[in-house]
Amino acid sequence: MLRIVTKNMQAFDLLFNGTLQASRLISDVKSRTVVCQSKNITALPLGLL
Repeated sequence: MLRIVTKNMQAFDLLFNGTLQASRLISDVKSRTVVCQSKNITALPLGLL
């Protein structure tokens, strides 16, 4: 399982379609997108890494 944090949905789409689905090493990809705002700050919380 991967937890991926991207700057925006366009960056996620590029990663998802351009990298993960294009890889021959990965046979099945499922995605769940959660969009929420926990705090209004610009720093990435270390707990998400």
